[in-house]
Parts: sequence; structure tokens; C-alpha cells
Amino acid sequence: MHNADTRSFELRHLSPGHDLHLHVLEGSELFCRHGPLEITAPQQAWADGVPAPALRLQPGQGWRAGADLQIRVRSLSQAMASLELRQSPTAKSRIASEEGMRPRAWSVAGWLRGFRRGQRAA
Repeated sequence: MHNADTRSFELRHLSPGHDLHLHVLEGSELFCRHGPLEITAPQQAWADGVPAPALRLQPGQGWRAGADLQIRVRSLSQAMASLELRQSPTAKSRIASEEGMRPRAWSVAGWLRGFRRGQRAA
């Protein structure tokens, strides 16, 4: 999961008992550097009506997001914990390509609207 490429990463520190709320994109990776961490995706639990499953990471372990998520990261140690977040370049390019497709979607929607008018007149 962890490779030595040149992608930039964000280093975050967590005080004991504090939560960190993050938005991670599909394919992004989170690595535990110091202290055990607990990751939960609260909105997923609320939507399903079941308790949020918790993932525990020990130092040196990582996790990759399977979808765009809002997550909560909590330090489980009595000392300062730290994590490394690497946003996925594929997710960034996917977002850029979706933004580039929006005008085309509007033109297709306009074409369909014109098509429906033609059907009503016939």
C-alpha cells in the first residue's frame, strides 16, 4: 500500500482524546505514524441505522479509502499520535475530468429537452 513515489502528503498530529474529521477521496491513503488510531465513517452508520464499524491502526499500518468519505480519526493512546494522509492523484484527476464534463452534460440535457418538445408536437 505504501510506496516511495513523489506524491505529497499531509502530516497531522492528534492530542489524546481529540478527534480529527477529514474528507478523504477515493484511493487516498492514511498511515499511522505514532500511537494507535481508530477510524470511523459516522455518516455511513447513520444512513444504515447500525453502529459505525471502527478500524484500528497500529504504527506502520495504513488504510486506503474505497470511496469518497467523511471520516473521524481518534487517538487511542495517552500520548500524542500522528498520521500521514496522502490524497490520491487519481481522485484529483477524476474530479477534474468530471468538472470538464459538466458543460457537455448541459448540452446533452438541452438536446433531450428539445427532443421531448418535438415528440409532443407530433
